[in-house]
Amino acid sequence: MVNTSVPSKKKRAAFSTTVFMKRLMAWSGLFFIVFVLFHAYGNTHYFEGEIAYDHYAYFLRELLVPIVPHGGVLWILRVLLLACLAVHAGSAFHLWIRNRKARGTDRYAVKKPGAEYFASRYAMRTMRWGGVILLLFVVWHILQFTTLTLTPGGHYEHGRAYMNMWYGFQLWWVYL
Repeated sequence: MVNTSVPSKKKRAAFSTTVFMKRLMAWSGLFFIVFVLFHAYGNTHYFEGEIAYDHYAYFLRELLVPIVPHGGVLWILRVLLLACLAVHAGSAFHLWIRNRKARGTDRYAVKKPGAEYFASRYAMRTMRWGGVILLLFVVWHILQFTTLTLTPGGHYEHGRAYMNMWYGFQLWWVYL
């Protein structure tokens, strides 16, 4: 007996579709936005003075301390942020490669005139570089305020969050 069925296209797993990749980017981006809002809110304690800001930093390390060890919540957040970063960047890279393969060597022949077209082209071209610049900022921020590896402007100390921020903003090129 001869098989006369039409060969089917290669089936893709649901987790490798473009829609799924874009959803991963949206969910990880939403997590980043919520984190940045809480981070910015926490940093407003700086304006209340040294005692209030240092107390806030201490509170973050002691959050849920009977349940998790000292600094445990911060480590959970760091792992979540790292996982979201890997998902976000990996999805973006995967979609970029897929887009390049789909386009091939042909460039689009028709250019649509109008402000919407130029605005979307500008956003499309700068988004990737904006992400890279933001990633470099995050790395600098962690090295300056978390690990205290980079200490421009003064002598940073663990547990002195207010003074570390004060030292960090003494140089114009740091806060720029």
